[in-house]
Amino acid sequence: MLEMIASIETARLSDLAAACGLPQSSTHRVVNTLVGAGLVIAPGKGNRFYALGPRLLRLVHAGSDEAWIKIIVQRKLNELAEHLGETCYMTKLIGDEVISVAWATPANGLKAYVFPGLSQPLHASASAKTILAFQSPDLVRKLLVEPLPKLSPNTKTDLDAVIAELAEVHDRGYGTCINENEAGIAAVACPIFLAGDEVIYAIGTMAVMEHLAESRIDDCALELRKVAADLSRTIMTSSNPIV
Repeated sequence: MLEMIASIETARLSDLAAACGLPQSSTHRVVNTLVGAGLVIAPGKGNRFYALGPRLLRLVHAGSDEAWIKIIVQRKLNELAEHLGETCYMTKLIGDEVISVAWATPANGLKAYVFPGLSQPLHASASAKTILAFQSPDLVRKLLVEPLPKLSPNTKTDLDAVIAELAEVHDRGYGTCINENEAGIAAVACPIFLAGDEVIYAIGTMAVMEHLAESRIDDCALELRKVAADLSRTIMTSSNPIV
């Protein structure tokens, strides 16, 4: 049933019953069980068709090969980096870390600051804060282990202050890091939504402060949001993680 839902872009109950060779009543019972387990999303206010659910997608993408996601997103990152003229990157929540999984750098970009497998400080990086802003409060407090290290004079180390900022990131739709991780470096990142507003990926850009002044952050966030929406569709419609 899950394979059918993944392969049929506009999956209605009748489509699933026909594809699986089951009566609609039996199909309905199976699908309802999957919905109750969070493995499938039923048609409703935000979606017209059955789709893979947030719990399943989190499990699938948490265990997927980072090489696969790099292939999926690299062209978009290259285009975005050239458009913004700054280094762009994608991170992923893996266990209790947010790790860089893909990146692109124009000729004048900050090549030294993004590399494969880089673990982002959860309390002091734009992409990590963006991902954490869409996690459950219990998970956030589990991941943000005190004492939070002071990485620069601007790093927030008070847990309550960081959690308050995560709420702002959630409401605003993007996270920032201004002189918090490295002095003189700024970054902005947006979430990549999966089904049910699940977030385990973020896309961001980073630059020296002179290139990414606060007056430019909103514009960069707008461009990032467009690419994030595109990547969300690409990731959701690709079958590679569940092969």
